[in-house]
Amino acid sequence: MSDAEEALEMFRQLRPALVVTDRIMPGMKISGVDLLRLVQREDPHAAVVFLTSYSSPEILIECLKLGAFDVIEKPIHPDKLLASVARALEQHSRLMSELRQSPASS
Repeated sequence: MSDAEEALEMFRQLRPALVVTDRIMPGMKISGVDLLRLVQREDPHAAVVFLTSYSSPEILIECLKLGAFDVIEKPIHPDKLLASVARALEQHSRLMSELRQSPASS
């Protein structure tokens, strides 16, 4: 994917359960943080794993407040990313199951 705008358009078309995004996105019309905000606004149940090479407590807190499932600092260890993705998808699956089982509100 070339930039966050393209990623957002793909998200709107495919509605994936999981989005993995970087803080710095090519093109910089919208950032990874902006993409996180937009994804959560359009689908608050989507799991977002956020990648960053500029880790700070402020970035971590901001991303988690915006709804990121996890924030992973670069360089990324493949096992850590895979474990985060597996946990995010498991949580998403549980949430969707609970939502399907709950009675519809009137």
